[in-house]
Amino acid sequence: MGEYDIFFSYRRKDNDGHSNVDVARAFCYEFERRGYKVFFDYNECTDGYFSEKILPAVRTCDFFILLLTKDTLERCKNEGDWVRREIEEAIKSGRKIVPVTPDGIVKYWPKDLPETLKPLSANDGIQITSIHRESTFRSDIGLLIEQRMARKKPHKVVEKRFMYIGILVVIAILCILFFVFWGGRDGEDVSSVVDSVDVVKVDSSIQQEEVPTILPNESQNRVEKIKKDTESKKKEKVKEEQKQLTVSDKKSNQEETLPSKTEETVEKNVENVVNEVPHQVEPEVKKVEDSKTVKDNVEEVSKTNRDFAKAKRLYSAHRYKDALEIFERLKREGATESGLDMYIDLCRNKIGG
Repeated sequence: MGEYDIFFSYRRKDNDGHSNVDVARAFCYEFERRGYKVFFDYNECTDGYFSEKILPAVRTCDFFILLLTKDTLERCKNEGDWVRREIEEAIKSGRKIVPVTPDGIVKYWPKDLPETLKPLSANDGIQITSIHRESTFRSDIGLLIEQRMARKKPHKVVEKRFMYIGILVVIAILCILFFVFWGGRDGEDVSSVVDSVDVVKVDSSIQQEEVPTILPNESQNRVEKIKKDTESKKKEKVKEEQKQLTVSDKKSNQEETLPSKTEETVEKNVENVVNEVPHQVEPEVKKVEDSKTVKDNVEEVSKTNRDFAKAKRLYSAHRYKDALEIFERLKREGATESGLDMYIDLCRNKIGG
């Protein structure tokens, strides 16, 4: 097996001077994104040694993808033409030839092909691929791989997104196990503090009073109400105890101490209720702050999507410099939009050309 999965053969310029490099780069980028290692002479032959690199790469690749643009086959009539030499080497070495044409530019094989290229006519069809819409282009590439390259799958590179998904799944499972086997009891305690109803005990004979969860904007009023209600019950209890006491000296002494003890108990319970209010308010305040954070994140993602769509419209309108500025800014900000790197390369090439 060779170093490359795919050898990409194309005509750099048509007879009218139109460049096909951007189209070829888009194809190569999409195959590489799917895990294939592609020989693309624009990247691999920067030192000028074409003959030492191209023909050996053709002989050892798994698939020979031939990009058919306007004058690709017409110029193959000339002996020594590099595209012709590449095709001849692919036929000679028995490579799997997969012809593709953008938007149906080439619909059939010419009848006057050179003798050495005649085997191309036996190929099972030219794959038509759209390149003007990213989603359609990717769908066409997927169909091309499924129909014409099914026996070969990427063997060296696994798509990063699948690796990231796997890592996230493992982390999620570990968090669940930790919560169930280690943090379950603590979780129940916290939940019970937030969701349960507090009980205010003034005395063993006073009926239990429920104190609901207090929201931040109601906290002060509720505290005052609890204080008043508790003071009122305290006074009523003292009166009841005083009525039940006898006139005897022993009971008279109890009459002197009981109100004091009752008042002390009531004051202590009131203080406990007041101290517990901030602990009930804090979780609700935290929920409000978290909701604001989520809203900010949603607005940031929405802005990134709008900027990316705007940059794509600028690119379609041939305003490559303006589009490049937005693409590069999104890249610096850590955007992960699909196709961002491809558009940056295309804009730079257009500006440089």
